[in-house]
Amino acid sequence: MPALKNVSNAFKRAAKVFGPGQYSIAEKQIKCPHCGNDTFAMGEAQLNTALATFFKLDWADESATVLICTKCSRIQWFGKNPTKLLSE
Repeated sequence: MPALKNVSNAFKRAAKVFGPGQYSIAEKQIKCPHCGNDTFAMGEAQLNTALATFFKLDWADESATVLICTKCSRIQWFGKNPTKLLSE
């Protein structure tokens, strides 16, 4: 059953890479300012401007990275992508 164990380990590693995790930015680990949690789901949000929306060019606007606290659901916005901390 070593093959089954290898598949199981691969799924666990994938969950760490693609699932919620811990992040840092500017060499400091990010924590939720509301509840103190340090685990977040990462997403992306578009930064719409009135001019682009008026001309239906929202797709041309920049986007921001958002981290959503897995405990209290507070959303934090970042102009640069935070780095995901991978634990062994």
